[in-house]
Order: sequence, then C-alpha cells, then structure tokens
Amino acid sequence: MFVVTDTYRFEWPVKVVRPSTTKIGETVTDEFVGLFEALPSDRAEVLADEMAAAATVGAVVAAETAQVRAVLVGWSQVVDEAKRAVEFSPEALDAACRYPWFREAVGRAYREAIAGGGARRGD
Repeated sequence: MFVVTDTYRFEWPVKVVRPSTTKIGETVTDEFVGLFEALPSDRAEVLADEMAAAATVGAVVAAETAQVRAVLVGWSQVVDEAKRAVEFSPEALDAACRYPWFREAVGRAYREAIAGGGARRGD
C-alpha cells in the first residue's frame, strides 16, 4: 500500500569519496547513513533554478549547500577526528558542506535513492 504524506523521510547510505591525506593521488571512501527528506517537485524546481542561475564559484557552493540543507535532515555514523559521534545540527552540517566531496556525496545519494537505487542493486 502506498501512503501519501506531507513529509517523506528515509535513511540512505552516503559514500563520501575524498582525497587521501596520506597517499598521493589516491582517494578514500568514507560512509555514513543520511536521514533524507524527499522534496516535493515545486521545492526541487526552485533549488534547481537557483543552481542554474549560479554564475560564480561562491554562488554554486551556496546553491549546492542549500540543496544539501533541504534534503539532509539527520545522520548517523559521523564522527570527529577523535572518533567521537558528531550530532547532527545546522552548524555541523555547514562545517561538512565546506567540502565539495561532502556536498557531491549527499547529492549523489539522494538522487540514487529517489531514482529507486535499491531496486537497481537488487534490494
């Protein structure tokens, strides 16, 4: 049975591919579980228009960050350098969004999830 709701939230794995800090020319993949909120089409269209209108690097980063803020509403398995859990908060999210690999990973995970990524993987 399909249930129509005002808000649809789901958890999805997020794979962050970032440059290695110890091996030249290599990447490292970190993973966490994101709690996402599906965007209604009108809100998604507004965010897409903002991205399309972005004419500078700063504007692109701002548009990408706005997209991440709109869809990522929680997380688990995120730690700091001392391996202590990092609670989800607007400040913690903004700190993570400073890096392009984080913004890209969240966007990729969201797109995969709403496109039925689990079905493609045989889930």
